[in-house]
This record gives sequence, structure tokens and C-alpha cells, in this order.
Amino acid sequence: MKFNCNYIELLEILIPSSGVAEDSLSNEDMKNIIFKLERGTPNKASVISVNQLITFKQFLSMETYSLELEDEELDDEGVLYLQIKSKELLNFLNAYKGLRRTKVEEVCFKFNSRNNILCTVLEKDIDSEAVHTSRYVFENLPMKSTVKKSVSLNAPTEGLNTIESKNILVHTRNMLPILQSSSQTPTSSNLLFGEDHVVAIHPSFVTIMSNLVNNDIFRGIKLSQRVLVFIDKTLCTEDVVTVARLREHIYFQTLTSETFIKYDTKLMEYKYYLDMFKKDHALVLDRIYLKDVLRRLSLANDTIEFTIMPEEGVVRLSNSKFDQEIPIIKDKALAEIGKIQFRVMPEVLTKAIIGSDDEFSGNSFVYYCADGRNVSIIFADDSGSWFSIIRVKVKTEV
Repeated sequence: MKFNCNYIELLEILIPSSGVAEDSLSNEDMKNIIFKLERGTPNKASVISVNQLITFKQFLSMETYSLELEDEELDDEGVLYLQIKSKELLNFLNAYKGLRRTKVEEVCFKFNSRNNILCTVLEKDIDSEAVHTSRYVFENLPMKSTVKKSVSLNAPTEGLNTIESKNILVHTRNMLPILQSSSQTPTSSNLLFGEDHVVAIHPSFVTIMSNLVNNDIFRGIKLSQRVLVFIDKTLCTEDVVTVARLREHIYFQTLTSETFIKYDTKLMEYKYYLDMFKKDHALVLDRIYLKDVLRRLSLANDTIEFTIMPEEGVVRLSNSKFDQEIPIIKDKALAEIGKIQFRVMPEVLTKAIIGSDDEFSGNSFVYYCADGRNVSIIFADDSGSWFSIIRVKVKTEV
């Protein structure tokens, strides 16, 4: 085996691959980069990384590498797998970044022995173009059966759909800040894609958006925060992405990669929250001014006392250090319930009012919803595409 590869492209591919391999919940023996080298006309090379939820395969551009394979090196399917520690490989190649006297154009991988891989780096002097050679030996790690099963996943030939990336990104960009890592609270680390809605559960509130993906592939499934970050940052970088739903995975295809992502179908029943949303009592605030006031309040790590004062036409936000009144732009039937007061942390309000102030409506709608002793304050806007429910204990005055 002799595998020569352009240094820059290899490094660009290894960065997202290493992100998958170095998943915080993976065992150390899973944190590897896998080269899949295939006999063909011409021979093919790809880079694969695996964790508990993601199998990520990237294809190297044909013009950026050359590959020679010996028959005795290949398995029954004409494939040779090389498996190298992710961190070790990336650290070594990163050591050649930012060079001042030389530049690296190519790296070469060859067998030093069956269990060792010799990586040769060719540097050229920037002025004289004299060639300098350095070498590093990597261990070729044996592959576990579970990993081999993941890397052997085949792309589907049916059920492929093209989806605009922006319809996925509207959920990841606006709802990922709500989610927490699975090591903190497992129920708060997933997005639920229901029939018509996408649901994010924070320990202090619930946010529901209309399901804008509008595709059966993204209905009745649950995806973890770790997966959603990967989809957002790595897969949805082009205008469209091709997807298919398999028995255990969502398959993603881009121009340069294939990905298999595990999903769950055990969804929490969220109809209760939809039924809770009543629009009988409401008020409208200026979203940007409200967010500015919340930023001031967050300077003190203290609970906000949120007081709705219909007669005065204002909402007062205060804590032990600071207080500010915000004008009510418009209200609906607030006189029927009188003065309302509840306490909430500033971070909860800031996260519950989702999205970018530049992209979302300038009006924040606040609804007072009571069902017996259960009282909720619901934040939304005039788009009707989302709302956040915060359960509170209120003091009321008629």
C-alpha cells in the first residue's frame, strides 16, 4: 500500500472527522480515524469516523491523491482499512501548520509492518525548493466488530429526498441554545420532531416550533443535541441536502460525504402543551427593548420579579439590584385578571424568547394562561411559528 495525499485537503477533512471521533461520550478505543482504501478503476480513498450516534464518511477528491494497493492487503470485498488514533494523527499533521521556512504539499502513508503505518511528510524550502523529509510511525489499530458494522453501512438506493438546508437550520439555530448536554439532563438534550411541531425541553420551560422541514423523514423522531450540532455545523453547509430514513438511521448525502445518524422514536407526548396555549389574556412588548433590559438584569445573579401592571400600562422587571419598567404596546383583556406578579431567572426568559432579534418579529407576545392552580406565561410573536411555555407561581390582584 502506498497512499499519497494532498496535505491541505487531508487536514480539512480530518478536522470534522476528528470532531465525530473525539465525541465526549465515546470510549478511548473508539476515538480513531479510519481510512477506507478500495480497489477499483481508479482506486478510491475515503475517511471515516464513528461514535455511538454518527458514522461519517468523507470522499477525497480524486485529483488530490494517488493510491497503490497490493492484492494480499485487501479483504474479500477489495478493501483495506487503516485505523489510527484521531488525536495523534491530527496533532502530528497540525505540527506542520504555520511553517516559516518551508511548506508542506504532500503526505505519504505506507506500511512499515502490518501493524504499523509509516507517514512521510515532504517539505519544500520556500526559497530554494530543497526537499526535507520527516517520518512518523502510527500504530494500525485492530477494528472492533461494532465499528466494522458501522463503517460497512451502505447508502440507500430508494427513498432519497432533497431538503433545503435552511428548513433544518431554522430549528437547529433557534432551538439548540435551549438544549443541554445529555450528561446533565437527558430529557433536555433532544429535539422532538412530531407530526407538525418540533419540541425542545429545557428544565425551566418548553419551546415548540412549527415543523418547517415538512418531510416524513423528520416526523416522529428524536435527535440528540450532539447529533444536531453536527448536522448544523457540518452537513447543512450547502443549500440542499439529500436524506433518507432507514430502519435505525437518517442517511445524509452531500457532494463530498455520506452520514448515518441514529434516531429514536420514543417521543414524549407534548399535546398537553399545545392545549395549554390559550390566547384570552395577552400583552405585547418591544422585543429588542425587553432583551436589552434582561441583559442589564442578568448582571446580578438574582431572580427577576416580573410584574404585569395593566392599569399603569407597563411591565416592571426588578431584582435586588435593579428595576425597570417597559411600556405595554397593546393588551387583550388584562383588566379581567388585574396585576400579575411572578419570579423567574433572567437566563430562562432570555432563552425562552428564541432566535435572532434581526430575523424574528420586533413584537414579543406574552400570554397569561391559567388552568386551575396551574399557571403558565407563554412567550411568542406575531409569526405564529413558535412559542415558549414557562410554568410559574403568580400573585394576582384584581
